[in-house]
This record gives sequence, structure tokens and C-alpha cells, in this order.
Amino acid sequence: MRILLSFEERYRVYMEAMAAAIRALRPDVEVAVVDKEDLEAEAERFDPQLVICSPPVPENPVEESLARIELSQSLSSRRAFG
Repeated sequence: MRILLSFEERYRVYMEAMAAAIRALRPDVEVAVVDKEDLEAEAERFDPQLVICSPPVPENPVEESLARIELSQSLSSRRAFG
């Protein structure tokens, strides 16, 4: 499985912590971390099956993923599967 994480710069520490946790708990999973402005290009190159990012999310590369999780500063987060 390939997971792509992309957050705003001010949340980079959280993104790195999530990536480290995934790598430690699921060593067979490929994890890529990318800055928000590079999300589209990296999604096309890496071809992730799961995208975890902060909104707004560009629609094109993320639609082809099996699932995405959009994390926000509010209490609710949006999920999309399929």
C-alpha cells in the first residue's frame, strides 16, 4: 500500500509524526510526505492508494486514489472512499 501525506507548512510536525507512526507500525507500507503545493505532482508520480491531507484538496489526483482523509483544524474531518 502507498500512503501520501500532505499538510500545510505550519502542520509539518504533525505530518512527520503521522508518517513516522505509520512507518513504525506498518513497515510494509510505503509512505511519502510532500508539501501542500507539491501534492498534485507527487500524487501523479507516487500513485497513492490513500491520501491524508489538509484542505483544500485538489480533485484530480485524489479522485483516483482508493481513499482520502482531509484533516482540518475544526473538530470534524471529511473522508472519501471509493
